[in-house]
Amino acid sequence: MARIRFTAATIDKGDDPAAAKSEQRRLKVVSDLAIDYMNLHARPSKKTWQRDQWILDKDVLPILGHVPVRDVTRQHIQQLLDPIRDPKGRNAPGSVLPVRRLLSKMFNFALPRDYGIEYNPVTRTDAPKPGKRTRNLTDAELRRFLEALDAEAESGHRNTATWLRLILLTGQRPGEVLEMRWDSVDIFAPGRKWATTGFWDVKTSKNGDPINAALSREAVRVLRSWRDHSEQEHARIERNMAGRRRARETSAFVFPAGRGKRDRRDGMFIDAPMTNQLHNAVQRVRARMVGVSIEGLAALQGAGKTPALADWEPRDLRRTCRTLMSKLGVPRDISERVLNHTDNSINSVYDRYEFQPERLNAVNLVASHLAKLRRARLTAA
Repeated sequence: MARIRFTAATIDKGDDPAAAKSEQRRLKVVSDLAIDYMNLHARPSKKTWQRDQWILDKDVLPILGHVPVRDVTRQHIQQLLDPIRDPKGRNAPGSVLPVRRLLSKMFNFALPRDYGIEYNPVTRTDAPKPGKRTRNLTDAELRRFLEALDAEAESGHRNTATWLRLILLTGQRPGEVLEMRWDSVDIFAPGRKWATTGFWDVKTSKNGDPINAALSREAVRVLRSWRDHSEQEHARIERNMAGRRRARETSAFVFPAGRGKRDRRDGMFIDAPMTNQLHNAVQRVRARMVGVSIEGLAALQGAGKTPALADWEPRDLRRTCRTLMSKLGVPRDISERVLNHTDNSINSVYDRYEFQPERLNAVNLVASHLAKLRRARLTAA
């Protein structure tokens, strides 16, 4: 009787607890879910949480941020994914799977929590895998690319130019080059001041073996020049900030995060590498190659008329390096070792030779070829 009287009283007052809770769930929108997912799951446990945040800010929240979580349907998800790969939309088919994967994880995170959903709306949505990229730059395109990198450096964007140049010279992945540390490059070790070639410890494999990349004479020259520039810039900034904040050590990263982009915890400065979301920087180099403004290039891309010269990604430079090695007569197995591709054959178990001289020869051949292209361009000019 008491429960009946209580229920009747709450109905008379228009204050139904179940209805209020249901309404509260309805009021939780996707932007609220994104905040909870990032704070409780992504940031504490994922090294790539910055990429998740970037995807949310770019692709998800502008479309679904205001939609109540419990009202999101498969149709909502599909309507978000389709324009990303549409040639008349973003024309970025390679981005569809990462966006869909993040949405799926986020709604799985919501299922056992108080968001009022009974199933993951991402399930059974259509996100086909993009075709394999085969793009590599021809010699004629490389001449324009090297010219654009020189112009990029001269205009004050030397970090972008150095990053892209090292991808091409080493054949390593763009993200790995961004995370390069000074102490992982042996030419800066004691007693190596006059070394003209060297090796860079990219990372450690699962079995504990070091994975390193060969550095050609040109790559060493680029790194030494960039080191001198970085130290001079650091000294200049510290002089300007003297008395305004605590002095900071030179960054441990070859490509440190820029001003205002480094992580801070409890007000303390945290050293970090540049983010790998460098679309605007790469777009600037593409525009230089085509000879138009960034806005002009964006207009062409939006109209589905991307010039062939601008149709490349940083990872295509790694493929270009590999293609050049074959063109220059480097044996296939050596080329694969330069790129640090895994050898799954039985030979890798018994043959522990590291092929350092052979790998150095391969990257030196690539560097010499690029130098010839650059000289030919300068002579023509």
